[in-house]
Order: sequence, then structure tokens, then C-alpha cells
Amino acid sequence: MTATNANLSKVFVGNLPFEADDQDLHEIFSQAGNVVAARIVTDRYTGRSKGFGFVDMATNADAQSAIDKFNGAEFNGRPITVSLAQPKKAEEAPRRSREQPVQNEHSSRSAPGRLTRTI
Repeated sequence: MTATNANLSKVFVGNLPFEADDQDLHEIFSQAGNVVAARIVTDRYTGRSKGFGFVDMATNADAQSAIDKFNGAEFNGRPITVSLAQPKKAEEAPRRSREQPVQNEHSSRSAPGRLTRTI
């Protein structure tokens, strides 16, 4: 199975209420077919929901059924967006970790994590 085919049964769910959890997502989407997994994306620092998630459906037909049934439907008073998940795009530039300060021609490192300006 190629990466493209693997993503065909993965469904993106957006505009989720922040109080929703993985179990809520699983229960609702099981009305459209066999749910393999359901996960709401959370902030790694606060643990709070980011308002979107992914549902892995057993088949492409189940995924399409979920899209047809739930796209635009209200979930706890919010209209949700449901579509086929897109493959994760490669980042254009590597991210710096928070521990690595930015250096330029006017600064130099004097100690780990500290920058000093050279005059």
C-alpha cells in the first residue's frame, strides 16, 4: 500500500469544539462506518485541543460516507469540516528548537543560551 492509498481512508475533522475528546469523535464517526482510530490533536505544552483531529476509517467507502454524512453537520453547536486528509507536507526550511538562539553578524555566543552583541 502506498502512502497515497494509506491516506485515502484517513479523514480530517476541523472546527471541533474544544471540549470534545477522542472517544466522542470515535462514537460519532462510527455512525458512518468502521472506525479504526480517532484522535484529536492537542497542544504539546498545554494539552488543550487545537480544534481539529483525524479519524481513520476501515475503508475508502467508510471515509466517503463520513464525509457525506458529517461535513457541515453541527457537533456541540459548531459546524464541523470533514474531508479526506492530505499527506503531511515536508517543511520548506528546518525548524529551530527553542533552545537555539538566532545568531547574526552582530552577535556571538559567550555562554550556552546567551547572546552578546559585539560592537
